[in-house]
Amino acid sequence: MKKISKTTYNNIIWCLTVLLLLSFAIFNQYTWGSLVMFSIIGLILVCMLICDKGKISLEFSKFYLYIIVFALFCMASSLWAKDKFVAIEKGITVFSLFITYAILFMFYYRFLSVDRLLKAILWSGYLVVIYSIYSFGIDNIIATFMSGSRLPSTFANINGLAIVASFSFVIDAYYALYREIKVRNVLMLPTFIFILATASRKALVFVVVGVALLVFIKVAMKNFVKAIALLLIMILGALAVYNLMGRISIFSGLVERIDSLIMVVFKHEGGVSGDVWRVAYQEVGIEQFFKTPIWGIGIDNSYLITSPLGRETYLHNNYIELLACGGLVGFLIYYSIYFYIFYNLFKYKDGNDSLTIICIVLAILILIMDFGMVTYYDKSNYFYILTLFLHSENVKYKAIRRKEKSNMPTRNNMVAAFN
Repeated sequence: MKKISKTTYNNIIWCLTVLLLLSFAIFNQYTWGSLVMFSIIGLILVCMLICDKGKISLEFSKFYLYIIVFALFCMASSLWAKDKFVAIEKGITVFSLFITYAILFMFYYRFLSVDRLLKAILWSGYLVVIYSIYSFGIDNIIATFMSGSRLPSTFANINGLAIVASFSFVIDAYYALYREIKVRNVLMLPTFIFILATASRKALVFVVVGVALLVFIKVAMKNFVKAIALLLIMILGALAVYNLMGRISIFSGLVERIDSLIMVVFKHEGGVSGDVWRVAYQEVGIEQFFKTPIWGIGIDNSYLITSPLGRETYLHNNYIELLACGGLVGFLIYYSIYFYIFYNLFKYKDGNDSLTIICIVLAILILIMDFGMVTYYDKSNYFYILTLFLHSENVKYKAIRRKEKSNMPTRNNMVAAFN
C-alpha cells in the first residue's frame, strides 16, 4: 500500500480548514453547528497525529495566553455581573475556541508564511458565495439586485455572509495587485454582485476601503506624492460614484441605508429605525461605561441596559460592548493582541514581504468593522486574529534570523581582523 506523503496530509488539513471556516459562516445559527466545528477539528487533529507519527508539539505562545486570559476574565466578570450565567457562558464559549485554535496554531505555526491561512479565508468566502447563489438562486439574486431591495437572512445572517465574501474579495485583490492575476480572480465579479445584493454597508465599506488601501500602499511604495494625489482622486471618485448610485434605482436600497446612517450619526435626524436603535444602544453603553469604567457590568450583560429602551440586545459595537460590559480591563485584554501585532509588523517589517501589507490592511479593516458589530466571541474573528498573529511572529522570527546572520563573521572579516 502506497504511503501518503506529508504534503498530502498538509493539503488535506488545509481543505478541512476551509470547511471549518465554511461551517462558521453557514452553520453558525444552528445548535448543532458546534458539533460540526469540533468534528472537523477532530479530523484535523487525527491527520496531524498521523502525519507527525503521534507526536504533539505544544509550545507556549502569547496567542494561547491571550485567549485563556480573556476567557478567564469573561468568567470572572460573573462575580460582579447581575446575570452571572451569561458571563460564564461567554467565557466557556471563548475557552472552547481556545481548544479549536490551539490545534490550528500547532499546525500552521510550522510554516513561516500565512499564505495558506489567507487562501483558506479566500476560498471559504468564495464557497460561501457559491453556496448562497445556489441557495437563493441566480434569478432571485439578480431580481433582488435590480429591484434595489436586499437579500433576506435565511440559512445565515445576511450581513455575516456579506462580510465573509468581502474578506475574499479584498484578499484576492491583494493577490492580483501584488502577486499575479489568476483564473480565480473572475470570482471577484459574482462576489461583488452578491455583496451589492445583500445591501450590507459594512461589507461595502470593507471592500472599498480595503482595495483603496491596497492601491494606495502599492503606489506609495514607489512615489508617496503620487499616492497622495491618487488618494484624493479615489475619494472624489467615490463621492461621484455614490452620487451617481443615488440616481440609479437598483442601488436605491443600499444608498437609502447609507444615507440613513449618516443622518442618524452625524445630523441626529430620523433615519431607518434600525439605525436609530443602534445609536440608542451605543449611547446607553457609553453612559454605562462612565458609571462602571474599570470592570464594567459583566460580560454579555448589555441586554440589561438596553432593556429600559424596550429591547434586550447587545450594543452593536464591539468597542462599546466591551467597555460597558468589561470596562477598561476587559477592553484592554481583548485588544492587547492588536497592539502586539502592529508592534511586530512595524518594528520587524521587511520591504520585500508583501504579506505584511495585506495583514496590516486586514487588521485596519477588522478594527473599523468593530464599530458596527460585536465580534469578541465570533468564531471567524479569532481565525483572522490567528492569521495576523502568526504573520507578526513570522516577521519577528525572520528579522531576528537576518540580524544573527549579519552579525556572523565572514571569512574576509576574520582574515582582516587576523592581519
